[in-house]
Amino acid sequence: MGFLENFVNLIYSDISSVSFQILFNGSPSHSFNPERGLCQGDPLSPYLFILCADVFSGLIKEAAGNQTIHDIRVARRAPCISHLFFTDDNILFSRASPKECEKVLEILAKHQRVSGQMIATL
Repeated sequence: MGFLENFVNLIYSDISSVSFQILFNGSPSHSFNPERGLCQGDPLSPYLFILCADVFSGLIKEAAGNQTIHDIRVARRAPCISHLFFTDDNILFSRASPKECEKVLEILAKHQRVSGQMIATL
């Protein structure tokens, strides 16, 4: 995603240095590490989410900028729109053509691959 190696290492050290123990009948268990990602409620989580969303937005803007997908206008003098993000929902706009659909799917696949986030399907 283009982040400096020092930044990535700093984030990874924060994520990978966590370990847990469970108290069972007053006795602590052996330490164990979480298998995936951040713990629920980790203060770092929203910031990492925003970074991933910003990179995702950049991928879409790049495709719109080089005309591999075409954004839309909702009115004659309105600005062009290629995507809208709200909380953890995304809306992507493009022409309804097989070529642009394939490009959108490529962008989604790349985003999933580099961020680890999965696209929910209905």
